[in-house]
Amino acid sequence: MNGKWPRVARRSLIFFCSIPLLYLVVRLVYGTLGANPVRTAILHTGDWTMRLLILCLAVKPLSDVTRLKALLPYHRPLGLFALFYAALHFAIFLGLDYFFQLPLVLKEARKSPYIIVGFGSFLILVLLGATSVKSWMRRLGVRRWSRIHLLVYPVAVGGVVHNALKAKTAGPGLLIYAALVAALLVYRLLRKPLGFCRPEGRMPGFPRGSPESDAR
Repeated sequence: MNGKWPRVARRSLIFFCSIPLLYLVVRLVYGTLGANPVRTAILHTGDWTMRLLILCLAVKPLSDVTRLKALLPYHRPLGLFALFYAALHFAIFLGLDYFFQLPLVLKEARKSPYIIVGFGSFLILVLLGATSVKSWMRRLGVRRWSRIHLLVYPVAVGGVVHNALKAKTAGPGLLIYAALVAALLVYRLLRKPLGFCRPEGRMPGFPRGSPESDAR
């Protein structure tokens, strides 16, 4: 996280993003995860991956609307926490649901496309998390780095598709996710329909190479 953040803001964000994990652990300890605790844990971590991913994408629009540039540093840690819950989601699915039996997972993936979509989205999210640090921005250059990080939108769309294929019926939660992702994608296209970043490769008000220079 940005070292210039107020300490209270950093701690508050970490606490907020840790609540879903703490809640899951407490339910596990007290045995209140239901008849199928593994499925409950998978759904819980999957939901919070989507929620944090949507919050990450919403930072820039909220900053534009409110004119609060102080919101911009929040997008990277929110994205990293989304990656954390996605990794936990995948680990529970692979380790507790299939006991690391890869042949069985591959066999299931042939008839369950949601596994392929979900895993593909997860791999892209891993790439974005790995290249989110300043050193990768310097190596790739701001323009190329920004283009790579636009893949966060396909990840969000993939998350919606993953949930839709798995659920098979569109519940209220899925419809809300789909509507929010669609709105954020439309906002991005209307704001910058053709260019991936400004010609100078940075956003006004931020130094060149800053991670807040509107990668999203």
